[in-house]
Formats: sequence, structure tokens, C-alpha cells
Amino acid sequence: MIMRFQCKCLIVVLILFALWALPACERPDGPRQAPYPTFDPVQPFPELDAKKGGANPEGSDSFEDAINQAQEGEELPTGDENQALAQSGSYQKIPLASLFVAEVPLVFDEWQYVTDRQSTFLVHRKPGQMPDALVYVEAFSPAIENFPSYEIARFQFTVDPGLSPNSIYPPLGAMLVTGNDAGESPAFDVAMALQLAATRTMGRGLGYQSSPGSFTGWKWVGHTPYGMDIRLGRSQGRWEEQRLPVGAIVKQILGQYGAQYPELQQLAEQFNQLSQTQTTRSPGAAWMVVGSITRQSNLSMGVHIAMVCEQKPVCPVSKELAHLLESIRGLDDAGLLAAPASDNYVEFTSQAGVELLGMGEQVNAADMMRILNQPPPTEELSE
Repeated sequence: MIMRFQCKCLIVVLILFALWALPACERPDGPRQAPYPTFDPVQPFPELDAKKGGANPEGSDSFEDAINQAQEGEELPTGDENQALAQSGSYQKIPLASLFVAEVPLVFDEWQYVTDRQSTFLVHRKPGQMPDALVYVEAFSPAIENFPSYEIARFQFTVDPGLSPNSIYPPLGAMLVTGNDAGESPAFDVAMALQLAATRTMGRGLGYQSSPGSFTGWKWVGHTPYGMDIRLGRSQGRWEEQRLPVGAIVKQILGQYGAQYPELQQLAEQFNQLSQTQTTRSPGAAWMVVGSITRQSNLSMGVHIAMVCEQKPVCPVSKELAHLLESIRGLDDAGLLAAPASDNYVEFTSQAGVELLGMGEQVNAADMMRILNQPPPTEELSE
């Protein structure tokens, strides 16, 4: 009897203790805060990951075998080795659109860049050859404040029109439905032509075309030790000469609207010049890593970035591009910057096989809406 009584008392005590402790186990209010990952600069480059025994993010196939064969016997630098190289002065510091700074190898005849404060264009090439890798960085436009998704899409069809072919600037989308101040809705082709004119490539991309369905999405996200937030995705495709996206209709629209708007007349003339430009690049397999970089302390202060590299069968400078990402930091920690290869931005990019508009030559969002809020040209657009 005594034993049974003691057992009952123990059970009662345990129940009371559980009831007392239960509130402490309740889930806190609001969503659970997951720890933000640390960005690993190697992960976007399967050439490097495969050498370390990691998984190929694009699937295990003959490409991975080619990577292993091409990298046979090559030792990849560790983080400590990269740091030692940086301390020894083997890297040059370059600005990224006047917001950040990054490091590339100190080999002036292979790694060269130009900048115009709004963007930076970096290439790697052997003397006398076309680039086998390029990096294009562009500062966020003011659209990032109110329309961040559109701003990201705008950069995507700046560098690779196949990634976001149908993205519409939200106020422009509303105008297509409701009409402009004159009570008329602009034609969809007109709206898209002006959106292409709002990019520095006029919607022609960098010459790289991704394969359908190859984009990984925003797979690599994280903080860096320098206080940056990086978000990247990757696609497979081909790198060749720039192409006109919807050539004839864009040329026609810009020409007809140019009769009313001088800025569009100038763009129409530049578009005609671009359409006649030919490069000597031979088409070949390549990949693009694309995304954005912001300050953790100010997510509206940032840049878009696109990296394109040939596969021979793998990118020959993947580890250098990984270090570039790892080294990105604010200009306040820049030190002495390397001199640009040229003071003529457009001429330099053209020699590298990419035709870009000069800073401020493209149509901005405000101008695009102002133009479309006016009655269309009296001359009808032909079919």
C-alpha cells in the first residue's frame, strides 16, 4: 500500500511539473528565425567543387568527367593561399560601379577593365584573342526601391534576354491595360521596344544565350565576411556574337517615335549601327553566373553582376572568378585601385565583342513613361 501511494504521489508530482514547464516550451510569436548562411564562393563553380569531391549542381554527367580530366593534377588554392597571394600583392583592386571593390590577378595584359561609374566591364583574354571570360557589373537603377523584381528582370534581359523575356515595368503594364493620359493604350510592341531601349545592350545581351530550363534559380545566397549579401544563380548556354532580339519592329518603332522625341532618334541611329556590327567570336559552350550584391546594412545599395565564361571543356579562370566574389567589399576599404585599360568605355567593350550604350544614353523609366503618356505618332506602325 505504501509503495502504491508513493507511486501515485510521484505521478502527480511529475504531472504538476510538466504543467508548470509547458509554457516555457511554447513556440515564440512570429516566424522562426533561420540562421542566414555564409556565402561560399566556390559553390557556383562546379569545376572547383568537383575537384574537392563536391556535387555538381547541374547534375552528374560527362561534363563532370571532363572537369576531372581537365583539372587532373592541378591544385586549387585554399582560402589561406588566396589570402597569402593578396598580401603579396599578386592581385589588383578594381572598382565595381563606384560602389564596391574586388580583386583580380595582377596580370595587366590578361585582366583588363573599364568603368564609367555606373558600371564596370572586366575581361580575361590572352593578347590578340577574344575574351574567354567577362564580368559585367551595373549599379541598381532607382527602380530597385519600388519595383525590385522588375529591376532584377531588367538586368537579366540586359545580359541574357532569354532569362526574363516578358517582364514588364509595372507602371507600364498598368498603362497597357488602362491607356495613357490621352486615353489610348500603347501597343505591346511599342512598350517592349522602349523597355529594350532602357538597357545598355538594347536587349541584345552580352552575346550569351542560355539554354531553356538551365537556370538554377537563386541557388547560392549568403553573407560574406566583408558585410556583403550575395545572391547568385547559374545557367548553361552558348556564347557567340550579340543578336537583335526583335530587330525589325524595334528599329521601326524607335525610328517612328524618334520623329517626336530626339532621345529616341539618337537611339534609333545607334540601333542601326549595332545591327550592322559583326564580331569574330566563334560560337561555343559557356555558362553564366548572374545575381546581385548588396550591403547588409543597406539592401538598396548594390550592384547586379553577370559572369560569362567559355567551357574548354571547363572555364579556365573559375578560381579567379571565385576569388573575385570572395574579395568584394566597400570602397571605403579599397586602398589603391588599378588603372582602367582605357578611358573610352564604349570603344573598349566593342573591341571585346560587346556593344554597349554609353552611360545615360539609354531611356530611363521616367522618360519611358513620359513618352508613352503622349499621343502616339501620327504615322501608323506597319505590321
